[in-house]
Amino acid sequence: MTSSSTLKRRVINPDGNIGTFYNIYRDEVLDQSASIDKYEEIQSYKPVHCEFIDDSIEEFQNLLKWINIEGDLRVNILLKSELRTGVAALIDHQYKIDKYTRVMHYFCVYHERRILDNSTEAREHCKPIPNDLLATHIISAVSFGIDVVIVLQVPADDQTAERIDVALKKIQTQWKNSSDISHSIEDDVNILEKITLTKIYSNLIRITKMTSFIEICQFIDRNKQKINEYCPIEYTLQPIEWLYPDTISLYPPYLPLDKIYIDKFEKHLIEILNSYKQISDLLEYYSNQILPDYLKELLIEMESEYRSLQVLYESGILRLTTLMMEIHSGQANVDEIDPALEHYDQTIFKAYIQIILKKLMLIKEEIQYVNSSPQEKLKYNQFSETEINQHIMEQMLECQIATEKQSDDEIFSNDQVLDNK
Repeated sequence: MTSSSTLKRRVINPDGNIGTFYNIYRDEVLDQSASIDKYEEIQSYKPVHCEFIDDSIEEFQNLLKWINIEGDLRVNILLKSELRTGVAALIDHQYKIDKYTRVMHYFCVYHERRILDNSTEAREHCKPIPNDLLATHIISAVSFGIDVVIVLQVPADDQTAERIDVALKKIQTQWKNSSDISHSIEDDVNILEKITLTKIYSNLIRITKMTSFIEICQFIDRNKQKINEYCPIEYTLQPIEWLYPDTISLYPPYLPLDKIYIDKFEKHLIEILNSYKQISDLLEYYSNQILPDYLKELLIEMESEYRSLQVLYESGILRLTTLMMEIHSGQANVDEIDPALEHYDQTIFKAYIQIILKKLMLIKEEIQYVNSSPQEKLKYNQFSETEINQHIMEQMLECQIATEKQSDDEIFSNDQVLDNK
């Protein structure tokens, strides 16, 4: 893991411009700017990037990686919900993803605005830096274009789904070749109108309200040559010292994380986030259902347990966020990642997840039974409740033992340190 001077960041907050200050540790565009009054405008000739997922479950597991968001930024998005804007909001997609889900990604850079390459000359065209600045970097270039992820749900009919896939792949090929797709839309309009759900994630906020695949296709085709329609799509970042060499930074040099450690963090964070969201969605769904009194009581109990789960989740995320910042700043070693991911608070969290999911499955089974026998009076299965509560006690006991063992290990480790002095 080595320090890197120039960095690229996918735009999830489009408020930045050349000269805007940036905090790389938090991936935050700051309000302050160097107010650059001289810059270069460059036309881009990069090819259009357009990819399509039909039923590849593996790629659905990490859509932020699939759309090529940088690894360190992906981890920050998983750790910080306030960063889930623009295309990054994809991580909070609220609809079911199954074999009839399709995802298309269109990414095209049309032009770039950048500071003069010579930092000494560029310095002559910007205002002095504020003394209390919390920046680590300055945005030295901004690429403008369209970045859009289109999530589609097709009918649960294999023949119809296959016909839609053919039409979508045709559009994908034409977009990659920068061709006009209007004729394809006209030819396939009847089958494309059978798409049951269209959800848009983009750096262009106004198009995220569109609910028709045909509408978004027509927008992209219509606005290819309209520069005023484009928003920031990628930032190029230079260390603050590049433009202000006499500045004493409040932060150590930033150390990007190697891919192997990004993968470890991501796998863990995606797993717990998906479980957390699954329980939240199920509780919301069942709270809107008409339930027998005994199931209402069980649901109230689970909502209380979910609040405890929230506390565990937030405290665990905070601890991992702190560790990430310490690793990026060189204050902690990457060897601390594995123990952190196996920390006892993560064990407790995963135990709570399984407990609540088991109870939610009980509600589901009971509802199915009630619906299949509406005249029969059902009683709550006391054995199931006892079994679940016993499981809770066993899991919490294991967590307590793990906690006590960790405390003993820390005491033993500290004693060794003292003995070696």
